Amino acid sequence: MEQKIKALALVAHDNMKRDLAEWVDWNCAKLSPHHLICTGTTGKMVEKTLRDHRREHDKADGPHPDLRITLLKSGPLGGDQQLGSLIADGRINALIFFWDPMSAQPHDVDVKALLRLATLYNVPTAINRSSADFLISSPLFEDDGYEYFSKMMKQTSITEMFHTDKIADRILFLQGEVEMMPSFEPRKIRDVKEALEFSMTLEQRTVDSYNEWARLCAAEDDQITHKLFQDLAKEEEEHLDMFRTEMENMLNYGEQYLALQSIAHSKEITKK
Repeated sequence: MEQKIKALALVAHDNMKRDLAEWVDWNCAKLSPHHLICTGTTGKMVEKTLRDHRREHDKADGPHPDLRITLLKSGPLGGDQQLGSLIADGRINALIFFWDPMSAQPHDVDVKALLRLATLYNVPTAINRSSADFLISSPLFEDDGYEYFSKMMKQTSITEMFHTDKIADRILFLQGEVEMMPSFEPRKIRDVKEALEFSMTLEQRTVDSYNEWARLCAAEDDQITHKLFQDLAKEEEEHLDMFRTEMENMLNYGEQYLALQSIAHSKEITKK
């Protein structure tokens, strides 16, 4: 699966805009693929910084993805409230807010409301350069769990191919003819939940088919083929249970659990 594009909110008070511009310039490669949502003049500054960086480094770094930047209103003019609304709607993945603790703000109430909503909705939040560095360098930022998920799906697919080979070998042994045709048109799925739902549907359909074929073989007193389909059905049921468990985990803990599993798996490999 492709890397998931995150919606990153970038905000800075006037005295902190230069710090944010330097941080954005330093982290251009990590920020550019994502959708950046900024308030007022901060957004214009972020866009200029990224474009200037790309003009300077295009030859060295190769092609870059198109920038995705949404400009909201200025903070004092309602931008913070617009951003808070996006957080409440679940449309922000992380908030990077370089706020000025030494200066009074005319919209201080809006600032507090924004940070309150980010805390309430469990949005990862950085309020200075150090915490922003920690956030963007975290393994959770880079890995949404797709590596773990793709390995799981790949291994399942390999097992399914072995199943097909076993059935084909048995048909040929019984002097039958094998014609392999796709049972449905390929689908491009980018959403983890949709992929799990589709996989569970296919696994259940396969389990039902294998059990029915095992019943027919038993009726014909073909014990070898009967056992073959019983064994295959058992493995398919294990796949189905695995997908059900992954779906339950995702519904309980969100897609982030995939990233946590990827990190845990990477640590196990490192120890070995």
